Amino acid sequence: MLLRLGAIVSLALQHIDAISPSAIALNKPAASVQAASTDNGGLVTEGVATLDGLSLDAIAEGRSAEALISTSIPKTNWVATADSYQPDFPPSNAPLPHTLTIDMGQIYLINSIAYIPRQDGQSNGNVGEHQILLSADNSTWSMPAFGTYQDSNSTKTTIFEASYARYVRLIALSEAGNRGPWTSCASFNVFETNTPAPATGEGEWSPTMDFPLVPVSAAIDYSSGNVLVWSSWAASTFAGSLGKNTLTATYNIATRIVSQRNISNTDHDMFCEGLSLDAKGRVIATGEYNTWAYTGLKLTLAGGNDAAKTSIYDPETNAWTAEGQMNIPRGYQSVSYVLQAISS
Repeated sequence: MLLRLGAIVSLALQHIDAISPSAIALNKPAASVQAASTDNGGLVTEGVATLDGLSLDAIAEGRSAEALISTSIPKTNWVATADSYQPDFPPSNAPLPHTLTIDMGQIYLINSIAYIPRQDGQSNGNVGEHQILLSADNSTWSMPAFGTYQDSNSTKTTIFEASYARYVRLIALSEAGNRGPWTSCASFNVFETNTPAPATGEGEWSPTMDFPLVPVSAAIDYSSGNVLVWSSWAASTFAGSLGKNTLTATYNIATRIVSQRNISNTDHDMFCEGLSLDAKGRVIATGEYNTWAYTGLKLTLAGGNDAAKTSIYDPETNAWTAEGQMNIPRGYQSVSYVLQAISS
């Protein structure tokens, strides 16, 4: 296991100063003796006291975006430990999984972490499949997030429901590129927030699932309940596609494992395709966006042939197959399954 503990404790290479999750501030209008009314079909609430018979003063204010901003916790009193440590090269071949545990010295209300892989041009030890655990006493642990990170040197940020914790543990279950039983880390950051989780009875978030790609499209496997997602030819971009493949990932609800797969046998980049299910529960992806371009206000075919392609995923065989092409190439379209075939 290759783990640069000195870099973790000393803020080596880089760190993130703040994370600003998207949020909407809900504010109550000033109350008066009037009631909400409509004006030419629009809702008028200025200077009103009630809405649909409910006093506006009884409606709790929502959490503001400013309150949700996370700030990096200083590492002054941190103690970082790992299940194994090898300062020399080559690293020892201690088997996976590997753990990194941070003792922050006191309890914080935290809602995110940032794992920074090695930045020396090497990829050995990049964390792939992982779990993130929290504890207030180093005895009882919860798991607010899990999943699989992309095999790259970019910062991996995981945001989760806020929780009070002193200890943060990253468990590396796999090496992202399957190069060996190693785990490496250039820097690790933890972020605190002022906004706690919703109170009892106000809802609850499930653990965060980290995907190794941007999940542009998603479908449910009817036979298992697993979630299938995909991006484009690359994990986080669609530009420059050659229309030869699609990166996919699957969340297994039984094992909580996020696996990844490159679909190339259909020769189809399924970015922003039309999506539907047939009567057998198969996933039907038709067309795509990358071969289209705007000429003025007109959308025209810019090249390639993915916009006419059809790919089908069969949950029973866990396989993608290429099917017949559409008569009219397209992308971003809506799709409805019908029993009787019609011309496209």
